[in-house]
Amino acid sequence: MSTMYYTEEHEWVAVEGEKATIGVTD
Repeated sequence: MSTMYYTEEHEWVAVEGEKATIGVTD
């Protein structure tokens, strides 16, 4: 299960263990 973090600029980070995935939503 990953932990999700969001910014006000529609960016997000999913942290799962030592791996992080960064993305941008529309």
